[in-house]
Amino acid sequence: MFSTKLDLKSSTQGIPSSLKNEFIISGLLGMIQDWLAQGMIYTPHFISTKAYELLHQKDSEKVDVSDFFVI
Repeated sequence: MFSTKLDLKSSTQGIPSSLKNEFIISGLLGMIQDWLAQGMIYTPHFISTKAYELLHQKDSEKVDVSDFFVI
């Protein structure tokens, strides 16, 4: 259900679903841990909205690894 809800099959073919799921879950848990460590400076609604937006970006809006290596 998790993979179906996020439509992971169409956007990342060739990558095992277990790896995709682990990647997303680790990112969400890291985001929550950081939010808690910073003293919950944002409201729960704000954090959940931003997590939703990150998970449901259109392909044209996604950041590629190469975007971090600007020369």
